[in-house]
Amino acid sequence: MSKNLKTLLQPWTKIVQSYNITGIASDSRKITTGNLFCALQGNTCHGKKFIQEAIDNGAIAILCEIKKKNVTDI
Repeated sequence: MSKNLKTLLQPWTKIVQSYNITGIASDSRKITTGNLFCALQGNTCHGKKFIQEAIDNGAIAILCEIKKKNVTDI
């Protein structure tokens, strides 16, 4: 079953284009055409090191966590 990326992320961000996501994986080796790659911090390295591999394997979107320093609550 495919899900619409714009619909999935609507509560958190504004996306101009809409893509149908056919699957989600955090292992770049398991990405196939149409998948969302989740580049997350692992035990030994960060998934952002594998973004290009995920794209080469067919990822159409990347979700990457970024930790900001000195962020204060408003």
